[in-house]
Amino acid sequence: MSLEEHKRRERVQAIGLFRYQLICPALEAGLSTKQRGRLVREIAQRTHVDPFGTRVQIARPTLDRWIRRYRAGGFEALVPEPRRLAT
Repeated sequence: MSLEEHKRRERVQAIGLFRYQLICPALEAGLSTKQRGRLVREIAQRTHVDPFGTRVQIARPTLDRWIRRYRAGGFEALVPEPRRLAT
């Protein structure tokens, strides 16, 4: 694996971890639908610092999509597919 490929893999893993950390409170099994919805709205209203130091806000539909992906495929489903370099 080249250094560039290694850096790319680290980058996508960092993104997956960031996504997981954001949605983790909403994944708790004992939450009602109403409680989960309130938590997700609170997360969406906050500003977060992404793995690269950029301040970001994540939309509610995006958080909902990440929760569905996590439930369907675990952590790996939160990790974006590495982009292919144009040749």
